[in-house]
Amino acid sequence: MRKIIASLDIGSHTIKLVVGEIVKHKLNILACIDTPARGIKKGFIVNPESAIEALADIFKKGEEQLGIPIKKVIVSIPSNGLNCFLSEGYTTISNPEKIVTSNDIVRSLQAAVYNKIMDNQELVSILPTKYLVNDTVVSDSPLSMKAEKLKVKAVVVTVPKKNVTPIIHCLEKIDVEVVDK
Repeated sequence: MRKIIASLDIGSHTIKLVVGEIVKHKLNILACIDTPARGIKKGFIVNPESAIEALADIFKKGEEQLGIPIKKVIVSIPSNGLNCFLSEGYTTISNPEKIVTSNDIVRSLQAAVYNKIMDNQELVSILPTKYLVNDTVVSDSPLSMKAEKLKVKAVVVTVPKKNVTPIIHCLEKIDVEVVDK
């Protein structure tokens, strides 16, 4: 099965769409398309109807060039109001073997943001800076290590929802799903 990734950058003057395929752990660029931005100012949607037309145009061009539909995209969003803070979270290792799994790592990262993001903010990224297994610092990934408890220290990045929501709504109108931002 092909692993196709599309990324969208919405600028004041130009909207850019890059589509790539991951083959043997390398990204091969399949298409780079741009179109004039309409209904957008400084990366923000100011006229949804015009923005939807511009977005529909770029996806149509991309689909024509590739010969396949583009239904999912990673979107770069305006960083105005970006907020970063340090946080930590932990989880207990519940499997009988007491071996850290990828699900344990995800649970510790989720714990690092649980109830720590304001309602008007959107989570953009969680960047782990340090893992602790049974309160001992681990230099690399804790995956497959034996542990009772996994703790993570991370940088949490958020932006105001007003930076994200209008873009998502415009893309939904043309049946494109935002899978990451």
